[in-house]
Amino acid sequence: MKSARSLSAFATVLCIVGSAGTAGQAAPEEKYVVVPFFPDSQVALSTGSPWKVAETRVSNALNAMNVKNFLYNFRKTYGLSTSGYGTCGVWEAPDCNLRGHATGHVLSALALNYAATKNAAIKAKIRQLVDGLDTCQQLAASKGMSEGCLSAFGEDLFTSLENGGTYGGNPNVWAPWYSQHKILAGLVDCYRHAGDTVALRMAKAMGRWAYNRLSKLSKSTLQSMWTRYIAGEYGGYNEAAVELYFVTGDTTFIRLAQLFDETTSRISLDKLAADVDNLAGEHANQLVPRIIGYLREYDATGTAAYLNAAANFWDMVDLHHRFGFGGVSTAESFMAKDAMYANIQVARSNETCPTYNMVKLSRVLFYHNPQSKYMDYWERANSAQLLANANVAGASPTATQPFACYMTNVKCGESKARSSSGDSYDMGGLYGYTCCDGTGLESHVRYFRGVYAYSQDTLFINQFIASTLNWAKKAKKVEIVTNYPVSDTVTIKVNGEGTMPVRIRSPWWVRRPVLIWVDGVQRHIGRVPPSTYFTIDATRGWKGSGEIRLVLPKTLRVEACNDRPSTGQVFFGGLALYGVTSNTSFQSLDCGTFKKGDGLTWTASGFTFKPFYNVAADNYSMYWNISNVPSTWQDTVLDEVDDPPVSVDPAPFSGRSNAATAYRAASSGFRLLIRFSAALPGERPLHVRVCNAKGVKIMDLKGTAHKGDRSAETGASVTVPSAGLYICIVSIGGDRFSTPVVVGR
Repeated sequence: MKSARSLSAFATVLCIVGSAGTAGQAAPEEKYVVVPFFPDSQVALSTGSPWKVAETRVSNALNAMNVKNFLYNFRKTYGLSTSGYGTCGVWEAPDCNLRGHATGHVLSALALNYAATKNAAIKAKIRQLVDGLDTCQQLAASKGMSEGCLSAFGEDLFTSLENGGTYGGNPNVWAPWYSQHKILAGLVDCYRHAGDTVALRMAKAMGRWAYNRLSKLSKSTLQSMWTRYIAGEYGGYNEAAVELYFVTGDTTFIRLAQLFDETTSRISLDKLAADVDNLAGEHANQLVPRIIGYLREYDATGTAAYLNAAANFWDMVDLHHRFGFGGVSTAESFMAKDAMYANIQVARSNETCPTYNMVKLSRVLFYHNPQSKYMDYWERANSAQLLANANVAGASPTATQPFACYMTNVKCGESKARSSSGDSYDMGGLYGYTCCDGTGLESHVRYFRGVYAYSQDTLFINQFIASTLNWAKKAKKVEIVTNYPVSDTVTIKVNGEGTMPVRIRSPWWVRRPVLIWVDGVQRHIGRVPPSTYFTIDATRGWKGSGEIRLVLPKTLRVEACNDRPSTGQVFFGGLALYGVTSNTSFQSLDCGTFKKGDGLTWTASGFTFKPFYNVAADNYSMYWNISNVPSTWQDTVLDEVDDPPVSVDPAPFSGRSNAATAYRAASSGFRLLIRFSAALPGERPLHVRVCNAKGVKIMDLKGTAHKGDRSAETGASVTVPSAGLYICIVSIGGDRFSTPVVVGR
């Protein structure tokens, strides 16, 4: 590549957000957050959407829940009477060595639900559960445990793990630090979202107990523990430890988090930071929560390796190791790179927990680097696999009978509710608390957390879910009014005074121009490529009230398997569709035969198609042998070769954007111009990888950028297979970013 006049590393923009510190002590600054999300108390979902239906169902289950059942194992361990305390089943049963994990999930679900609803009955359940656990923790020393220990099985399993114990061994060491993570995270959530100071005191005691125990171990012992299959699984304990630091200011908890860093295996922190993809065969939910923790360790320390590892890991999974509807595992492990088709017909796939945690990771990465791809994945997973968990035929959620799926298989002819006998390893998992039942509780009370974000005066609209935002600091009320996903129309109502640029996500699935009206007047802002953000009224002062109306045209389209282009999944906009069938082999689908039915239903090739979030008792297939795809399904937002080049700006800050433009250089190809966020301070090697929209490499371009450069340009025309969306992954020295570019016909 040849230099033009610009180049730079991705600009880090600092935005300080507050979080409650311990009484008398200021909370540490979240210095590295670029685009924070709003406090939970300022956002609420509106009635009518499928996400609100799911949230309400969980709220009802939490209201009806007898939280005393989640104290049974603790009371038994600490020698207290269990009379009047019921038990839970499966992995929360009194004889299960993972017990205690569900109690932590329930604490978090109650806290998040209280933040959203301010329901006094939910607050009372938090107090009952926290006080019950506090009674046990206070007895630790008198029961022969170390001070601060709060465990449903005492300390023996921790000792066994330290001495080389394994999952399936004698004793069966089943992820004791995983259960600790859930309890610690639940207590921190109860403090953050419900103001429970007893929970904070208990969390600090737990953290000090953990640090005192782990800091005495050798590095080799720690690494042996964390790399042991299942036994060493610790969830996101490092994340919870950092959250504890951010509410207390005690740097002991940063050091505690770093004791969980994994530095010696094929998926070590250093290898991930160096962008080495060794994910194939790794236990997915043993890894994804750890990465969220790394990202929070970056927030606490500023150490770039943590951020690089998290960003690289996310790209690996999204581009090479996931299914179309957001699921990321074969059984419980990552599939081989670019092997989607090869893994469709396996017996079990898509454990819920890693998908849930990928959504969490996407949200946290977004507020460090506000690229649309993170919120695209949020929509992809939350509109299919996770939302579908709340709609299982015949399941009546109770404390001992939750309603989440353990696996959401993509095997042809599957049935989500097939496991009526309570086999927790298949798609029912309804009859006791598995790990996925716990995350299932949490996922449905978290939907409101991805809709809005902000940067100074700028509002981000990330999701098109009917909801209300009360932006207290700016004295503005924002309401999204829509029947999405049924409707294409989204209305954003603003009440309040003053300037407020609005950044709106153009989803990855957009194939036709987005239509925009502001206060009834249509706006023409140029064609908006998919998977970007566009800005409305950057200088406008809102006076009293205003309205933005969008039409986001949804079209049918196919997402092909990355290892077999003739097999794929049909989507309607961002909604993954399934076809009703009990046939267990791949079926042929003539896409030219699709006919619209009532609501969100279609018929084609003799099959009925519906959105996956509505799947209940149907047998279904997601993947088909595809033929005759209509050209209208593949339309891009660029139709004219001679139109001006489209500049893609994935960053929200004026003068701080990294962008790419493709323009016609000759009849045989295009030239690529990449503009950077600031002048380059010195000479740097430049590497641009051009990938298709699925992340498959098309070509690599290399060159050198020089001091003072503000852009880089291909010296000769570049030939790409066809018009459409491409992704440029740009590396400048040690800095890296990605940006979409649309090549016209």
